[in-house]
Amino acid sequence: MTKSRSTSASMMRVKWFMACRTASGKPATRKKRTPNNRRRSSRKPNNMTDLNSLRTRLRSGEHAFADTLAFIAEGYDYQPQAFRNGDVENAAGQNEGSCKTLGLALLEGLTDEEALLAFGEHYRSVQATPEGSDHGNIRALIAKGLAGVKFEGEPLKRKA
Repeated sequence: MTKSRSTSASMMRVKWFMACRTASGKPATRKKRTPNNRRRSSRKPNNMTDLNSLRTRLRSGEHAFADTLAFIAEGYDYQPQAFRNGDVENAAGQNEGSCKTLGLALLEGLTDEEALLAFGEHYRSVQATPEGSDHGNIRALIAKGLAGVKFEGEPLKRKA
């Protein structure tokens, strides 16, 4: 009796094993579908949520300027513009990082502090050397705030 049970169990395993194979003999690897409420969306996240996340990251004290530029590249179309920042004049295509960052600050209503923090390590460098002359746009922003920034045209538009 033991022999027939083991033979029967063995046959069931063979049948199951064969049923789990494709016609070519390879294992079938069909994945279960994810329930509708757990599927990943192909839509981009809400820009305001991303902006709130950016604002939170700015206050971390470790935000990198490259992260600001990546945020802008992901969510905005950029068109170089000439701009004035206090006493600093910038031609179109010159100081594009400052153009993008200041454009973001004005478009999205960032505070002066948030705009400065968006410059990341460059702003921290200016803070460490208050008498220095590098990073003219950051120093002008410290002196005049966003009220001193004027663009010839809009450098950023939100991506559709």
